[in-house]
Amino acid sequence: MKNTNNTKQITDSLQRHLQLKEELVSLKQSLYDQYQLPIISIQANYPGEQKLNGWSAYTVLTFAKQIETHFTILKKQLIFNELGPLVLMIIKDDPLALKQFAIQLENTHPLGRCVDIDVFVKDRPLSRMDYGIQERSCLVCKEIARECIITRKHSLHEVTQAFHTLLLSSLQSIEETIRFALLSECMLTSKFGLVTPLTQGSHHDMDIYTFIESIDTIVPYFKKVDDIDINQSLDSIFQELRRLGQDIEKVMFETTHGINAHKGAIFLFLMILMAQRLPTPLTQAIKHLAQPLKDDFKSMNKNSPLTEGERQYHQYQTLGVRGWVLNGGEPLLSQALNYYTSKPDSHHHQVNTLLLIMSKCEDSTIIKRSGIQGLKEFQKKALEAFENPQLWSSFESYCLKSKLSAGGAADIFALVLYLSHSQERSLL
Repeated sequence: MKNTNNTKQITDSLQRHLQLKEELVSLKQSLYDQYQLPIISIQANYPGEQKLNGWSAYTVLTFAKQIETHFTILKKQLIFNELGPLVLMIIKDDPLALKQFAIQLENTHPLGRCVDIDVFVKDRPLSRMDYGIQERSCLVCKEIARECIITRKHSLHEVTQAFHTLLLSSLQSIEETIRFALLSECMLTSKFGLVTPLTQGSHHDMDIYTFIESIDTIVPYFKKVDDIDINQSLDSIFQELRRLGQDIEKVMFETTHGINAHKGAIFLFLMILMAQRLPTPLTQAIKHLAQPLKDDFKSMNKNSPLTEGERQYHQYQTLGVRGWVLNGGEPLLSQALNYYTSKPDSHHHQVNTLLLIMSKCEDSTIIKRSGIQGLKEFQKKALEAFENPQLWSSFESYCLKSKLSAGGAADIFALVLYLSHSQERSLL
């Protein structure tokens, strides 16, 4: 019975992919008929069934930015489905010039072999053959990719590893690594009330586009951490970080029209980035840097709390994210990082990493919605679902029905992704 079910799932998946590809061709044709202009489409060459992920999203959005800086875009459409992320652009320019630029990007950019940039005109895409240019080379070897696919020369694992290696080697700055981590967090599917590329989760005021706009806005500001002089007191360093955080929050809210997409992530990443610059081990550096937060607790007025965190502190004696960094993020940070890095290429493993964090995180967003007992029930159900995919659907339903969304856990998950991949890039 199990093999029969697996066969049916594979068949249904293939049929769904064929249907989506047909719909994409129809959409391109419809757009061309409407505008009578060339259409650029950008998709990642991500192998396997799980094409909707941070790896493919980072790739597609990176090339979209490249094209936007060189051409005037009349219309841009960002689509998410089982085929992965897709960007469509209508551009008023010579289609042959567009195709030449696309080929140049594919041939010269560090991630060029990870992407397909097509130029659609009338009823077909322009091909490399139109220019007498050799077909695309394989991700794993230097042979023709099409031939490797037909002969199944490489395993799925080999191709996936090659894609990941190319992407990670292309991350040349801390800011690029943070962008990849934040995109990977918001692109994860099976998010248990959190926003995904396919659903708004438990939210009515935000979606995946809100998060992408927020990421594009806030990431460049993290570079300003390098401008803070570390040859001053830790209290002075922290106050400069706090002011920088307030500045980043301001531009985030301006971009999202008042929606809090990354306030917690901004705080955590600023603390981690500065801690990485200090001469002590990371956990110890976070603790030392966070000491001024103790003054926050002393100044809190029980009768007039200024924030939700202050209210929870007085009502439940929970310390929230302040207490988390005062402990250097431990033990949860090490537990989640060690678990994730044991198998970072697996989609299921990413979901389980998030569940592990949810089961242990004192998440203020859950407390706000359901109280301290609600947090305990949420943590219990997250732990039951951890490494138990059969319970993911029921846990998702529970979160949606209860309108729960563990934003704090999502921020820590993004931090774990950053630390894992920055370690690979020797940024720690």
